[in-house]
Amino acid sequence: MAYWSFTEKILQGEPIRVFNGGKMKRDFTFIDDAVSAVLSMALAEDNVLESKPLHRIYNIGHNQPVALLDFIAEIERSIGVEAKKIMDPMQPGDVTATCADISRISAEFDYEPRVDLKDGLVQFVDWFKAYSKR
Repeated sequence: MAYWSFTEKILQGEPIRVFNGGKMKRDFTFIDDAVSAVLSMALAEDNVLESKPLHRIYNIGHNQPVALLDFIAEIERSIGVEAKKIMDPMQPGDVTATCADISRISAEFDYEPRVDLKDGLVQFVDWFKAYSKR
């Protein structure tokens, strides 16, 4: 969601709201990595799946939290425009950092994220511009 909403607002010249002074950390995951994780589970050999319970929860992520201001800076570099930022306080109920623990899916399905933040944002911005015909 942040990829889309921030990119769209920056391209339209609208301000983005940045909470907690941008000191939040999030585990941003590129869509290709998420799809790769799901496919690795869906295409697993039957003998791998037979040893697993019928249901299990797996975290899919990049396993590397990134500061929100660093994330925004990468979008700005990809677009070539500095974002107009509204610095807001921390929202009630929010957390300062999130990170997916991918140890289970990595061990059981050999999942490892491959697309780093910079490359993922460049690809996303290119796609977004073409998609929105900007």
